[in-house]
Amino acid sequence: RPLPQGARDPPVSVTLPYEAPLQTGRFVARRKRFFCDLLLDDAPLTAHLANTGSMRGCTAPDAPVRVRDSGDPKRKLRFSAEQIQVDGDWIVVNTARANQVVARALAAGALPELGPYDTVEREVRLGASRVDFRLRGPGRVVWVEVKSVTLREGEWLRFPDAVSARAAKHARELAERVGEGEEAVLFFLVPREGGRRVTVARDLDPAYAEVLGQAVAAGVQVVARRALPRIDGIELGEPLPVEGLAGSEGG
Repeated sequence: RPLPQGARDPPVSVTLPYEAPLQTGRFVARRKRFFCDLLLDDAPLTAHLANTGSMRGCTAPDAPVRVRDSGDPKRKLRFSAEQIQVDGDWIVVNTARANQVVARALAAGALPELGPYDTVEREVRLGASRVDFRLRGPGRVVWVEVKSVTLREGEWLRFPDAVSARAAKHARELAERVGEGEEAVLFFLVPREGGRRVTVARDLDPAYAEVLGQAVAAGVQVVARRALPRIDGIELGEPLPVEGLAGSEGG
């Protein structure tokens, strides 16, 4: 059943601040998946890159990149890459930030599309997996799995950016919860500028597109929100339409 939209509720401002000010350098290359080579003040630097995805469309030669200094000289990689600018749009490339933004928004009551709830639990075990959030409210239990959407093609914001068996497994698990009489939500957080509509990247992962369509048919709700990269933090933005999940992809 549709989740309450809370359209009459005034918007709540939510920003996830960075632990330290970001510094801007220039992107050189992604290396060994979790490493980012860059230039900071014209000096070569290797930063940690917390991103398990392909980062398709999220890198470009000499692109501006924002990094955070941990301030810990004993840390193997003292700096962490947080944002990159491609085609004029800033993109959050630290995928751990998506859950942090949603957690802060839930605590502030800034996501009326998830309906009423009294308690929020994080990283709740479900079988062999963990689901990002479990909300409890009067007469309802809602499971929420968050996915970070960074791939943009024109006005379309697409997920996933590569084959993802893990994402398919999560979609199946959400559908199972609906079958048990609970509620389940797939939450697409779009931590970037640009694009207007969210859809499934059917051509990149047809198996996931099929599983997601089945989950939606089973009653899993899918919602999307923008999150805007700022130099001092990540600001929760507007809801975005989600289209083309059950049939052919738009565009």
